Amino acid sequence: MKHSKFFYSSTLTFLTTMLMTTLSIKATRVDPQTTDGSRQIVNKLGLVFDETIPFPLYDSDAVAGVIIINTPGRYYFPYNITSRVVIDSDNVSLDLNYRSVTHNIANEHIITINSNKKEIKIHNGLINNSAGPGTGCGVLINNGVSQVTLEKLKIMDCGNGILLNGMDGSEVVECELVALDLVGNTTAAALIYADKNIAKKCCAMDNLQAGFELLHSELNCLFDCSSLTTKGNSTVVGFRSYSGSENLFERCTAKDTQTDAWEFCNKSYGFLLTGTETKTKIIDCIVNETDMTSTVSAVSYGIHLDPILYDYDILLNLVDSDNTETEAYSVCWSPDNKYLAVGNNPNLRIFNFDESKLTFIDEFNTGSGQLYGVSWSPNGIYIAAGGTSSNNLLVYKFDGALLKLIASTSIAGGKIFTHWSPNGKYIATGDAGGVLRVFYFDGSSLTELDNVSTTAGHIFSPRWSPGGELIVTGDNGNDVRVFSFNGSKLKQIDTDNTPGSGVNSTRWSPNGKYIATGDSGDYVRVYSFNGTTLIHLMSYDLGDTAREIAWSPNGKYIAAIAQTTNKVSVFAFDGSSIALLASATAGSSGYLNCISWTSCGKYLAALDNTSLSIFDVMYGPENCLIKNNIVCDTSAYGQFVGTGIMTGGNNCVIQNCCYNNDVNYSYGIPHVYYANQNDTIYPFDNISTPPF
Repeated sequence: MKHSKFFYSSTLTFLTTMLMTTLSIKATRVDPQTTDGSRQIVNKLGLVFDETIPFPLYDSDAVAGVIIINTPGRYYFPYNITSRVVIDSDNVSLDLNYRSVTHNIANEHIITINSNKKEIKIHNGLINNSAGPGTGCGVLINNGVSQVTLEKLKIMDCGNGILLNGMDGSEVVECELVALDLVGNTTAAALIYADKNIAKKCCAMDNLQAGFELLHSELNCLFDCSSLTTKGNSTVVGFRSYSGSENLFERCTAKDTQTDAWEFCNKSYGFLLTGTETKTKIIDCIVNETDMTSTVSAVSYGIHLDPILYDYDILLNLVDSDNTETEAYSVCWSPDNKYLAVGNNPNLRIFNFDESKLTFIDEFNTGSGQLYGVSWSPNGIYIAAGGTSSNNLLVYKFDGALLKLIASTSIAGGKIFTHWSPNGKYIATGDAGGVLRVFYFDGSSLTELDNVSTTAGHIFSPRWSPGGELIVTGDNGNDVRVFSFNGSKLKQIDTDNTPGSGVNSTRWSPNGKYIATGDSGDYVRVYSFNGTTLIHLMSYDLGDTAREIAWSPNGKYIAAIAQTTNKVSVFAFDGSSIALLASATAGSSGYLNCISWTSCGKYLAALDNTSLSIFDVMYGPENCLIKNNIVCDTSAYGQFVGTGIMTGGNNCVIQNCCYNNDVNYSYGIPHVYYANQNDTIYPFDNISTPPF
């Protein structure tokens, strides 16, 4: 029988129509493997075709607003969709086909990969939460998932643009993030218990809190990634790694990382390593414009390796103690945390501390009786001490081995307390005559610039603000006073009378926004200062004379000593409350007189009448490498100031270029600050000029 050309043409048209119909129907099951090892997909019409042909997905495939992919295969979006997607199968490729997945509930995840799935790829399109950042993720990758590739996606306005959400013992591993744009999220990409993952050429832009965060994660590599214009109203960070190990940030850029909040102790970081982070590397990276969006009380760091407080049950562990020989009254750490200056009667004594043991180095008989005030210059070269019997202000030079008297001047009041200004130019003194004085030190001589007499019988503990423009004092007339200093003149701004009996100690918080005091009425008190007015916020009854207090470098904790019970206590402070965390006994031979917290935050020194004790209070990143980075334009609009690179612990900082950063002079070393003597330091390999 012969068939016409029309018959063949009609038959071909019919078969083509059936094939196109087949390809437009969502897969319902996968048949078992055939004898040749291939797999086949059966559609709703019962027709069989090869799984390599991609399936289209439509909003009409969703059940309760969710499209569930539970069979292996290749899928794509033929047009924009609004449904959420859940991938509950291995071996899935989802091509967004340059379309968008737009969701409008901020606290729901848009695409979810369920636990323990593997070999999944999502690529080519836009994922957007039109309701704005909430708690929902753009792509959520759950625990135990492995071998996921996210490529050429733009993810916008989510809580986490991408969240690799593993758990201890069931990490997310071996995933790749390639050429992603992460825009307007709270955090662009977060990795929690995620190991051996790679991010390449990903850009986080206009996120509110963080660009890339790694928490408890190991062996991750970020290459050529950028965190740009990260701005929010809390602590903001470009790249952060917490309590992980062997992570690598290479050729990454953190630019324009800013906080605009007035909240307590907010910070902005280009790169932040903290917790127990170890063996992590930051190499060939650029950090630019880490600062504030307005004149707020906050702190900026280009690259910071930040210690945190120990768990409370091991807080205040005694590391070592040594005898001070005679009655001692003051103690101060050197800016690099290598040495302690101790004032006793009548000697200035220097101890070395190597993180495990105190060693006596040198002493100088001042001839000035008891030394009530000892203060180290910000550059770590000079020590100011105030005497009693000869009423002298003394300045010594210390070269790492020997003390040498450089300058001295007589002050009529006696019992002199001292403090060096953050810029290293001035020394403030308070004395038993009730006079506050400011001296200029030029490296060889002292010149009195101005003084203010008060009604107090004795001014204790004069302290410069972090910015160096203010001085706070306590006195035995129960007053806390704040003075301004413009480089030549002192002026009292405000005073507050406490109900105690003498304000023994005053300290500014690191952000310059708060003042903590200790008084003879047994109270630790916290004040706020807004530039014109002291406001008492809260008090804690220590049950004994609060002889001296110290603020942790991160501003979250206050240490205080109880004079007669020999107790060292650490309190948590969050801007609205103060709470006791732990206490320990220091010394046993008389009153506790002084306390000093290292600038790296790891150790507290406590001094009683005849012994010096060192307590371990914080831990931080160790054995990390910071190499060949450019860090510039870190600033804080004259509040606290911006530091280029700051590190504490046993880390290596080498061949970096830091320039045009506001230097934190209270830490002493411009641009690159080494917070611990065991850091591997190559001072000539870190430069402070532009590399061009």
